Amino acid sequence: MPENTLFTYKTEEDGAALYNPDHFLWKQDHKTTVDRFLTGGSPIAEKGHGWTNLTQVSSLWNRSALYFYFECWYSCAFQSEAGDGKDSPGTLEAEMAAVLLRPEESEDYFEIMVDSYGRQSAVHVVQPPQVIDQEWEAAADSRILNSTAEKIWRAFLRLPYEPMTCAGRLTRQPDVGDAWRLNLQRVAGSGTDREFLSWRPYNPDKPDLSVFGHLVFLEAR
Repeated sequence: MPENTLFTYKTEEDGAALYNPDHFLWKQDHKTTVDRFLTGGSPIAEKGHGWTNLTQVSSLWNRSALYFYFECWYSCAFQSEAGDGKDSPGTLEAEMAAVLLRPEESEDYFEIMVDSYGRQSAVHVVQPPQVIDQEWEAAADSRILNSTAEKIWRAFLRLPYEPMTCAGRLTRQPDVGDAWRLNLQRVAGSGTDREFLSWRPYNPDKPDLSVFGHLVFLEAR
């Protein structure tokens, strides 16, 4: 797979069946790795091979939605196995995973975030000029699974096309062969060990979408 491309494979499946890390579709080799600091530089180069905040991401799509699956390794426990969606006394700061998408037909982009307690947020960035619509409703669905034994928290995100189609003034939904611009982010760790990581490093104060990678829509494998 090219370094700046994530392939998303078509499936007829939808919904809760895909919120399972053991589903055979997630076992296929179509993952990319979030292993750069947001503004550039390599954590592995700076901190050595003992660096623990590795993130792998894979994607699927169907007729109604895009799916992203994040596998986020960590060094310190931050929530219970139950993951009831609420902070509890003594827990560390929530971690976060985010998807940034610019559909092929649009100058706008969308940022959808979920944290390690399952709380979501989303924005629609209208370009040009850069106007951030914080009232945009992504209608996303998510599932968080945390394994303290493995020291991995997993996030499944389902992003329906319709809210992006309406807000971005798109004329159609994605099809095989389309390529959307994509970035993937993670906020990991706590306190002085907090890290802001990105698949494709960029300046968030002056976003240049030309440095984003590509999400390529492919037929089922």
